[in-house]
Amino acid sequence: MTTPLTAISGIQQTRAKQLEALGVRCVEDLITLYPRGYEFRANVKRICEITGADITAQTAITLIGTISDVKSKYIRSNLTITSMRLSDMTGSVVITMFNQAYNVKKLYPNQKIAVFGNVTQGGYSLEMNNPAFTINPDNDRDFFEIKPIYPLSAGLSQNMMRKFIKNAFAITKAPKENLPSDIIEKRRFPSRKTALINIHFPKNEADICAARKRLVYEELFIIQLMLMLIKTDKKAADGAISFANSDNGIIDKFIRSLPFELTAGQRKVWQDIIIDMNSTKAMNRLVLGDVGSGKTVVAGSR
Repeated sequence: MTTPLTAISGIQQTRAKQLEALGVRCVEDLITLYPRGYEFRANVKRICEITGADITAQTAITLIGTISDVKSKYIRSNLTITSMRLSDMTGSVVITMFNQAYNVKKLYPNQKIAVFGNVTQGGYSLEMNNPAFTINPDNDRDFFEIKPIYPLSAGLSQNMMRKFIKNAFAITKAPKENLPSDIIEKRRFPSRKTALINIHFPKNEADICAARKRLVYEELFIIQLMLMLIKTDKKAADGAISFANSDNGIIDKFIRSLPFELTAGQRKVWQDIIIDMNSTKAMNRLVLGDVGSGKTVVAGSR
């Protein structure tokens, strides 16, 4: 999938350069640019249900109500502020929007809308700044779906990224499976195609969890294969110094001088190291253990 970005509907040279700033240079790169988080817009609350914890933790929530006191004010070039009050039967929140003149034209008093964003405590009332919103909350199912959040570069928006990635899937073939079928079956992983679709366009949190688990495993699996190939190449190369004829008397004396006996695990690691160092193949070994488990004495023994 080395198809150029400009093959995707909506991406011209300018957008392609903006995507390159994110390390995205082809369709494959775009499809594997995974979300850094998600907006869960189905979390609808009444205004009276907003808690101090919601405000402190900056938890994004969805509110539905009618608007009043819609006012737009031109501040300076490239800055227009629109404010309004959103009310339901339990309370009200002041909504402020910046530079959304086109969208604001769709709003009028007593109109029912839904907004999604972070609530803050203002001087006299609760406030929500620059939320996502829909003017048709009763029928706009798309607004309440889980929305991926992507890294951005200058000139790009979340809506653009979602559209580009959706269009990218429309022009690509099913991605090649890169995990053995027995591992997929044993781990009960979704296919790579399903995982990629669900990481970008999940229907629920279970989709996200299953896709993420599969894609993380896939990445670690490939890294492990690469390390094994490097290790195999190093072992295949002769020429390393062998210590097979070395005098081990000093080492034996050092071990006998210790005020304790080596554990079974330490002795096993010690023997593995001896085998490696007696060989003419380069040793590539990591001694791993908890703090205080005796790694230093094993390393020092050789």
